[in-house]
Amino acid sequence: MEKEHIIDIIHEADIRMMKYLRKQKSPVEGIRYKDINVLNYIYKASQDHKTTISDLSNYLNVTTAAASQSVSAYEKQGWVKRVRSNEDRRVVYVQLTDQILIPFENKMKEYNVVIGKFIDYLDQEEAQQLCKIIGKTITFFEELENE
Repeated sequence: MEKEHIIDIIHEADIRMMKYLRKQKSPVEGIRYKDINVLNYIYKASQDHKTTISDLSNYLNVTTAAASQSVSAYEKQGWVKRVRSNEDRRVVYVQLTDQILIPFENKMKEYNVVIGKFIDYLDQEEAQQLCKIIGKTITFFEELENE
């Protein structure tokens, strides 16, 4: 298969996935899909769903000031709150609020059902190949980031 054809297939899969996701209702009125990425990072950062602004800025590849500005907007929405560390009062965490936590978890469960259906659509060998390819994709982009 030619490289250009593979590139076209990847683009088509991306477009179809984005079309599907845009049709889905967001977990909370006014939330955008780019917000889901940020909220998901905070959600997965620790068991109590919090992270530092510094870690968030590194993840987003933006300045701490830009990350802080995003956090302020999320605070106004009631989606996150800033909490001080009990061990070091200088450390401030960004934590998901109860207002967003349950709707967010419900939306992620819905996404996982769709992904599960896709995995069921594949046979065992295809699913294993997909995992291998996605693993290589992650490694490739991590290496590009570190160049």
